[in-house]
Amino acid sequence: MGKLTLCEVLKLDVYYLISLAVSPLINIVQSLFGMTLLVFLMSFFYSFGISPWILQPVYYAVGLDALAKNAALVAAGSRPENVMTVETISGWTMIGGTGCTLTLCMLFFFCRSAKLKGLAKSCIVPSIFNINEPIVYGAIVFNPLLMIPMWLNAIAVSVITYLTMKAGLVTMPYRSFLLWYVPEPILPFMTNYDFRGVILVLILMVINAVIWYPFLLIYDRQCLKQEETEKEA
Repeated sequence: MGKLTLCEVLKLDVYYLISLAVSPLINIVQSLFGMTLLVFLMSFFYSFGISPWILQPVYYAVGLDALAKNAALVAAGSRPENVMTVETISGWTMIGGTGCTLTLCMLFFFCRSAKLKGLAKSCIVPSIFNINEPIVYGAIVFNPLLMIPMWLNAIAVSVITYLTMKAGLVTMPYRSFLLWYVPEPILPFMTNYDFRGVILVLILMVINAVIWYPFLLIYDRQCLKQEETEKEA
């Protein structure tokens, strides 16, 4: 006869105790305010050079539990109820990486500055696969002209995604798909098999571009002026 574990002796359900302990956090993050705050903080920290992965324990703990509940609801013939899953974060609020930088990289191709055109060429492939360290550390970190739109994009995509899914216009993720480096919009489609989610990604990209553009226009002029000054020196 094997020895009994401490949990068996005390009849402790560790999973239940952990779930009970983090339930306040789950309730907060599953709200519109909570999800928006989480995505914003990831972009905010990142814009100062601090990796957004520091918040991974928070959204993974909440997101994986939420996805499991969504999967159970779908299996029972009901609709998923939890918007904030890991798949939601990676599929709709990180288009090109934290801060939605894919459209920024695409806009760099149309800049007059040689520096920004060069960044576009070197960063576009990683950006397609949601890897944006090159563009973030190459142009955004400690640069107010690009930090501010990065924060605005984080808020915009979070609010729009949350409200759209809550309204039932896009199916909430209910399938595990943690391959965050799969290009958009394939990534979100694999989490819910809903083509409306693909349309949402395209709409969000347009909104991202609109937010980036006026700030980038000023930054491009600054970079161009600096390049011309360096040539004359």
